[in-house]
Amino acid sequence: GNESSRQRRQAGGAKAKAIRPVSLSVVGLGRDNSGSSKKKSGSGGLGRKLKRSLSLRQLGAHSIEDEVENASGNESNIPLSPSRARSNGAKGLSRGHKGRKVSESSKRGISPSLLSYIRKKFKKEAATKEAALSSSVDDLAATAKNHHQATDPSVQRVFVDDPDSLAHIDVKELEKIMKALEDKDTSIKQELQEQRALLRQAVQSLSSTGIEVEDEEEDPAVIPQSLPVTTKSCEIVHPGAECCTRTMVSISPSENKGTVTVEASVHPHYSGNQELNTQDMVALAALAIEKAGTRLFTHETHTLRKKRRNADRDASHRELVWLLQHGEIVSSRRSDHSSEFGHDSFLVELEDRESGRRIKALFKPKSEEGETSGWHRVEVERVAYSLNRLLGMDYVPPSAVRKGEILVDGKEFHEGCFTYFVEGAKQLSEVSTDLWDTSKEVFLSDTRILDVLIHNSDRHHGHFLFGKHWIQGDSLSMGDQEAEMMCAFLIDHAAGFRQEACVRLDHENAFMTGPTRVISARTYIHLRYLTAEVLEAKLTPYLALSEIYEVIRRKEAILDYFDGLVFFHGYENVVID
Repeated sequence: GNESSRQRRQAGGAKAKAIRPVSLSVVGLGRDNSGSSKKKSGSGGLGRKLKRSLSLRQLGAHSIEDEVENASGNESNIPLSPSRARSNGAKGLSRGHKGRKVSESSKRGISPSLLSYIRKKFKKEAATKEAALSSSVDDLAATAKNHHQATDPSVQRVFVDDPDSLAHIDVKELEKIMKALEDKDTSIKQELQEQRALLRQAVQSLSSTGIEVEDEEEDPAVIPQSLPVTTKSCEIVHPGAECCTRTMVSISPSENKGTVTVEASVHPHYSGNQELNTQDMVALAALAIEKAGTRLFTHETHTLRKKRRNADRDASHRELVWLLQHGEIVSSRRSDHSSEFGHDSFLVELEDRESGRRIKALFKPKSEEGETSGWHRVEVERVAYSLNRLLGMDYVPPSAVRKGEILVDGKEFHEGCFTYFVEGAKQLSEVSTDLWDTSKEVFLSDTRILDVLIHNSDRHHGHFLFGKHWIQGDSLSMGDQEAEMMCAFLIDHAAGFRQEACVRLDHENAFMTGPTRVISARTYIHLRYLTAEVLEAKLTPYLALSEIYEVIRRKEAILDYFDGLVFFHGYENVVID
């Protein structure tokens, strides 16, 4: 037995000498079922398993310990040297025979120090690789987000938080994104070229006027040429056609001259009708120009109305209307002016509890009979006041319509109109025209235009009054302080919008001055600005939509009437500045 053991040890040593020092070697000492030590073959297979486990460890698939445990199923061990392998194997056998507690690695002939070294080495490598991978992913995400913030938000982008997801990116989607970026870049370049051209045009206009710009600050009011203002918009005017309009407004205050240029271009739209020809495109471009002109008209007229308003007067009107709408009724009685048609009216006093201000108002309750006959539509009082303000006039006292529980003179009403009451007023026919706050021609012309708009045929001398104006302290270019507050004004418009009425500009008026042949320049231009949108916004609570469009139709007829007079008789003979 000793001789055979000696031969086996010599054979193992000879095989160990043949192993290269730079590679790991695997020798097999194990125990068979009978408990005797035997040399095991197949160490090369274990080496391949170990190498494969190292590669898998680098990819983070599973731990080296698990692979070593699996490889140990063949009862192999991994010594550092042949002598140490024999020593460890012998120790393992002797310890096993002595019945001591032996670890699995010791039973298999694996050195604990070697196993610990392998574990530490590959855990460190795995941690390093994981940290590097996490850092690269964070850098990629940060770069993508920074790029998103620095570019146009209207272009769609793809973010990659996981490098593995790059394999799933659609190339066509990337091409679409690149195409959108290129189109955006082209659009920006085109806009820049247009702005440069406009600036060159402005510089040439300034140079042509021969202005010498001094170092001192100039008054903006005397600058003879303003830079052009350009707006651009695109819309689908018809399926298959996208139209872009460019509107340029250039104003020269020194020459009292303004120029508006509207350009339109139509391009076929990919999702629309492909049957449109060139003539269709031209017609659609004209339609787009009309829309652009309407937008510009609405914007400019709104701006003009705001500029021409007197801020103090507007504030006073709003305060009076609020008081008529919400003021508390502190006293009331039946009006002294009885109606021949039996329509009730009451003189009331309203108070603003916060400020303590009090005003008097004439209250007209809504009645079924008055609505049916058309002679007592109380909401028309408010319509007349609103139109009077829209036309730049101030002849109609402020009015407001109330709804709800209204207690007046011991009676309860559910709807009615409160109109500012001018105390001490007298009929205008009793006052010399020299005391009127405006010319007789202008006042009677404005009155007839207002009556035509609201279709009011009930305009007799009793509805022309003269008294203190509702805007206290307003200067009306009169002689003394007392006269500054006096003015001609109009009342009682509840008979408006009767279908059977007939009101024309060429009819006679209460003062028997003949047909209306002149118009105020202020009223003339404000009639042009009286659009359907403005009227609907102001009058919808009080009139039916059909009645509002009747006002628009009558407005157009008034303009046609005076346009004809201007054509045949000349502007200076028709329009009063």
